Amino acid sequence: MRRVFVPVAFVHAVLVPVLAAGTAVAQPAVDQDNLLPAFFFGGAIIREVGRAQTFTVGLGGTLTSVDLQLWRSPSTPLPDVTFTLLGTTPLGFPDPANVLATRTIPITSIPESTFIPDPPFPPITVDLAADMIPVQPGEVYAIALTRAGLGSPPWVLWGSSGGESYAGGNGYFIQPNGQGWQIGDADFGFRTVVNVPAPGAAVFAGLLFAPLARRRR
Repeated sequence: MRRVFVPVAFVHAVLVPVLAAGTAVAQPAVDQDNLLPAFFFGGAIIREVGRAQTFTVGLGGTLTSVDLQLWRSPSTPLPDVTFTLLGTTPLGFPDPANVLATRTIPITSIPESTFIPDPPFPPITVDLAADMIPVQPGEVYAIALTRAGLGSPPWVLWGSSGGESYAGGNGYFIQPNGQGWQIGDADFGFRTVVNVPAPGAAVFAGLLFAPLARRRR
């Protein structure tokens, strides 16, 4: 059987650009979607209470962004809202020891409303593309929002269903009592977007090497 060698120049000139092209056409896709058409109430994000929502990944790729249904009372002052993406414990609770990304959501970017907005405002997007967070189907993560604001209005609120509206996770709250994150009785409005890699790269590689494999046989 005669051996066939693939020149290095061929790999760099032909195969590498094709593989790069396959990666370049990766597209963002909505993964988990719990954007609510209407709110039952809003969970206040204040010094005394932080909020979190866990979710289960459905698409493999990199987590690109998270959309949140937020609003605030008129004239809500600083501080801003802190967004944190967390891993979860084996029991599915937000894990404060596993911080994957942190962002600041400026108060000025959150729309104002005296009452529960109906219909809800457009969601606020938290861009996570720069973190290149790899995710796989079945993994569970937590979106956590905290703020050192006063425990009475004006405050920032996260729109909630008032019950179980999302099957892949739960709503949580945390208080400064040392007990950590505790499961709540309602889910919050959110949506996740995953950048899904194109499957074409491996296919193209197979097509390129198939003639060589036939020659070896």
